[in-house]
Amino acid sequence: VFGKIDELGIHRSFLAKHKVKGREREVQHLVHFDAVEDCDTPDEGDTVCDMIWVEEWRGDEVRSRLAVRQFRGEKRLDTFAAMPDSFFVRFQLLKCSANKDFAVLIIDVSVAFMHADIEEEIKVKVPAGIESATGFWRLLKALNGTQKASQSWCEHSANIVTGWNASRNDYSGAVFRLEDENIDIEQHGDDFFCEGPRLEILKLKEKFAGGFMVKKAVVISPHADDEKEGWFLHRRVSVDEQGWHEEIDRKYIDEMVKSCGVEDGHSLSTPGYKDTKMKMKDGLLDKVAHTAYRSVGGSAQYVTDRRGDISFATKEVL
Repeated sequence: VFGKIDELGIHRSFLAKHKVKGREREVQHLVHFDAVEDCDTPDEGDTVCDMIWVEEWRGDEVRSRLAVRQFRGEKRLDTFAAMPDSFFVRFQLLKCSANKDFAVLIIDVSVAFMHADIEEEIKVKVPAGIESATGFWRLLKALNGTQKASQSWCEHSANIVTGWNASRNDYSGAVFRLEDENIDIEQHGDDFFCEGPRLEILKLKEKFAGGFMVKKAVVISPHADDEKEGWFLHRRVSVDEQGWHEEIDRKYIDEMVKSCGVEDGHSLSTPGYKDTKMKMKDGLLDKVAHTAYRSVGGSAQYVTDRRGDISFATKEVL
């Protein structure tokens, strides 16, 4: 949060005030979801995880998250969380194009992990500045940083959606179908993209509000009462008199190129580089550079459905 204060000319006290507000919101979420409870002082030899604050400037506020430092041990097979294929959004929009009464619903769930119960015993040290009778917590919800948090959240949300009589796709556990309502739902982490008849979509919006802590719910359709555009996974989804549109945010691509330091680079024809010999100019990457390198691969996977020429390279990086 405070990385470029002098550069931006923003007063430290201003950001510090917003950081305090962000942390207060996070603690309120812990209380709202009954996410932790005080526990006895752990016995000698018990595993106790640290908790750290992870802060990020989001628009006009600081988003603060408490993250558990549950370090990786032996390989686990219970941490997988399903994700749908990236082309599925375009499939849904094709259905909207063929049905004039269809609408799109985009849902963004707040503090998603805290919705899900935790299935293992995890004790943590209470962060400094937060009152606790013993100085230690037992987790009751899947907080950020726990290894199984993503899977726990996905299974929790799937149980709620299937409770609305939706079927869960056998191929991708993050795709659902409400047959009677003619609605398809796809889930990417804490974001949902739904399409179907507008009146049924409005009812579905209320179901989401009752089942989750919803941060954003946008209904898009040609109807006069609905929005005409929204954002989903760095994609702008819109509708006008010409029909439905979906395009990747250009800023997202520009930031990815800038982070690689290749703003002045030239394009190459696929498959491109012909020299098969590896050249070690600067030696092996350190941990920071390696993380940055992998993060670009993580960003690139959101555009591979549009850029098939980088799909293989992205897979190799990840």
